[in-house]
Amino acid sequence: MDRLVSSGVWTEIAKITRKANRVRAAVAYVTQPKSLHPNKGDCLITDASDASIRAGRTSARALRGLQRRGVQVRSLPDLHAKVIVTDRYVIVGSANASVSSADQLVEAALISDSRTALATAQSFLVQLEEQSELLTPKKLSALCRLPVAVRAHGQKRAAKRPSIRLGGSNAWFCRVRDLVDAGSAAEAKAVERAEGIVERRLGVEEPSYLRWVGRSTLRARARGGDLMVVASSRRRGQTPYAVSPPLAILYRQDKDHWTRFYYAEELGRPMRDVTWVQLKRLAKAVGLSVSRSRPIAGRELSDLLRIWPRDSDGKS
Repeated sequence: MDRLVSSGVWTEIAKITRKANRVRAAVAYVTQPKSLHPNKGDCLITDASDASIRAGRTSARALRGLQRRGVQVRSLPDLHAKVIVTDRYVIVGSANASVSSADQLVEAALISDSRTALATAQSFLVQLEEQSELLTPKKLSALCRLPVAVRAHGQKRAAKRPSIRLGGSNAWFCRVRDLVDAGSAAEAKAVERAEGIVERRLGVEEPSYLRWVGRSTLRARARGGDLMVVASSRRRGQTPYAVSPPLAILYRQDKDHWTRFYYAEELGRPMRDVTWVQLKRLAKAVGLSVSRSRPIAGRELSDLLRIWPRDSDGKS
């Protein structure tokens, strides 16, 4: 479901966030955050730079109120995005969390429950979180003491613009073998850290992952939000014992000698795993080669998603 809303944007947003289990948002300027309905454990990223606070674009007191309720409040100068992610929907639009946005300005927002859009937005927010500053009670108290005046022009820009690399436009067929262990102690520690990020920020417990080494198109181009069809073989086996439905990459982790792509098998439902024989039958129907790992073309992916067996299909 994709729908564009304009009139009453924040009313529509409030309907979704009120029912959500988790709310994570990047909203450039925040003076009236109540329509976001953030609760303890949720996260809000905004531009809470001194310049934005002084100009009244963001309210330090509103942010302090959220922080006292257990919301993780972070600041990223020069942020201009408006992206809200819940457990079911992603909302991308023009609206700041302000009175003028709710009552005066003409706004628009796209609301989607697309798994690809949701995963891409989650990847976007994770990258923003990693490059933003966590606002402590001490920091927020200091911001509350800043005088608020008419917006000043010619403010100095941040020295370094955040680096964001998004996927969502590609899909991949991956033939892999089961790993015996996580590798060295340092590698195992890195995996534990990434699993913690996926669990805390995306609400996915014990995510699965692929470990990729060497030079390859997948390692060079795959990003969060892209889809993967994973054909898994035993360590010494040749024929895959299971093939996943198209699953979104939730998080990409890069080290010098390897890259890991984290994903959640439960997010593939109602599509289900298929056997290697079934996969070859599906691949033949859409013209997809499955002899090796490779990109999946847009038309191949569209046809594959259309015919992939689902739990409600019964026997395939």
